[in-house]
Amino acid sequence: MKFQYNLTAVELLERIGYSKSATERVILKDGYEREFPIPQVLWDFLSLAKDSRLFSTADIWVNGTSSFYFLYDEIEEMIEEEKEYWENGTEEENMESGYYKFYKIEKDAWTDITPDFLEIGSDFAAGIVKYGICVTDLEQSNPPVYMNHECNDIAEWSLCAEYLSDFLMQALCDVLLCECYHTGEKVLKEVGWSLEQVYEDQLEDYHIEMEKALKVQSLYRADVTCGCIYEEDEKLLLVLRKDAKELRGMLYRKRE
Repeated sequence: MKFQYNLTAVELLERIGYSKSATERVILKDGYEREFPIPQVLWDFLSLAKDSRLFSTADIWVNGTSSFYFLYDEIEEMIEEEKEYWENGTEEENMESGYYKFYKIEKDAWTDITPDFLEIGSDFAAGIVKYGICVTDLEQSNPPVYMNHECNDIAEWSLCAEYLSDFLMQALCDVLLCECYHTGEKVLKEVGWSLEQVYEDQLEDYHIEMEKALKVQSLYRADVTCGCIYEEDEKLLLVLRKDAKELRGMLYRKRE
């Protein structure tokens, strides 16, 4: 078998059966009717995955740019909600809100605290972590992705993926591994794929080059890597996951 190791999330979705939109645009509008550039990698992904049930439990939002919003817009909305309380509070009490420091200065100076981010996803259901692209990186084709944890200050964003393509691959792997939800199983069965769970001893039969296959680090655990590889002749999609204890995967096979 000749597995393909370097397919992107977009290319894998096309192998599964998703069709790309014929529209080619790199400028879109958000909910505030403002135009902004969108990275080509993200646009290519959304042109396939928009409104897809496959990603209904994923960390990436797929309702198009209508579901995206900017950090600065969120800050402005929170200021409007809280400022009446700040008028009657002490400085010490007010500073307990992460938004108060933005209220105290002109918006033009907010960049001294944090750059703006286009927020593109969150950990599904819990909403504890948000993911975003720095606005200064939006014109890059494949920019880095940052994360903000609710335990941290709203201005504290850390790098979670060096490239957007890695973030999208991780989101796809999470869905297809069916660890928390069975979304991938349900959706792909409906379109003619069978699947089975496979373990390390079974994977030896496929002669996989693991150093090529396991290239994406988990968003949640530093000891977890994963990846997707595809065999064109047999129509096999193999999604792998490795941690300190075991190597296993989900094998999807296109039914005749």
